[in-house]
Amino acid sequence: MNDRLFLAIIQTISFFDIFSFPLTKEELYRYLWQYPEDISFTTFVQQLENILQETNSIETYGGYYFLVGKRQDIYTRERRVWFVEERIKKAKKAVKTLRWIPFLRGVFICNMLQVTAQKDSDIDVFIVVQKNRLWITRLLLTITLHLFRFRRHGNCVANRLCLSFYCTDDVLDLSQIAIEKPDIYLAYWLILLEPIFTDRSIQKEMEQQNNWLNEYFSPKRMLVTSQNTTTPPARFSKTIHTFFTVAWKGGYGDMIEKQAKELQKKKMDILSQQPEQGSVRDVRISDTMLKFHENDRRSHFCAVWKKKWQALRTTT
Repeated sequence: MNDRLFLAIIQTISFFDIFSFPLTKEELYRYLWQYPEDISFTTFVQQLENILQETNSIETYGGYYFLVGKRQDIYTRERRVWFVEERIKKAKKAVKTLRWIPFLRGVFICNMLQVTAQKDSDIDVFIVVQKNRLWITRLLLTITLHLFRFRRHGNCVANRLCLSFYCTDDVLDLSQIAIEKPDIYLAYWLILLEPIFTDRSIQKEMEQQNNWLNEYFSPKRMLVTSQNTTTPPARFSKTIHTFFTVAWKGGYGDMIEKQAKELQKKKMDILSQQPEQGSVRDVRISDTMLKFHENDRRSHFCAVWKKKWQALRTTT
């Protein structure tokens, strides 16, 4: 048995097991954790079958691979498909109202929607903005989504957009927010971002700035099944976008940016509630990043992940 590949497989499956998400062999190959060797898909499948015959830690059924005794997770995963499709459809509809907004470079569905979607959950989005225009963009985006009833607020949660994470395009390297090494949740969070609106180059810039992910994932394997669900801008929206981008480019734009910042900082509530058990608060407010994660559970997920795969490695 290929011990190094076995370790990578149980580490990968153990992470997704936290969210009751069994993997297909294609997904297991694509998301394989920290396996440095260049391995073809055909060879991977052959060695995977050999490993299944020699271990009692992993099962396969219906085209899925999962930890022993977790066959019921197949139903959980397949039930999520409808929730995921509905949320992507809703997010794309919401984004159509945003394409006129100047300085907006990218909107991504985040927090591993494919893996974590629930019936009554919201739609977390990660928003990339042109540098020096974070506050203008956030203000226009918040107002627009609120007017069209797409924004999460109060008791309006299910299928609404949660605007909890913004950054400017000069700080796209998100290793700066890692809480430990490896921050496995952040790593998978990044590779599972779902683009629903981007300009021509922002995805490439994201990949280049976050090339530290190559320590954990093979770029060649990641390219095998890469998808792009982005919604292209309409002509009218593009015209308005271009007009305000030019009009607010210089000193006048700097003045508007300053006013937008003053207005919003006054309205930002003090985040005083206690985080959930197993969580920490990660709130960042600056001119380059706005991150309002009051219940950041990355440390908890990492601890659970380590406990799972280390136990499997010991008992196998």
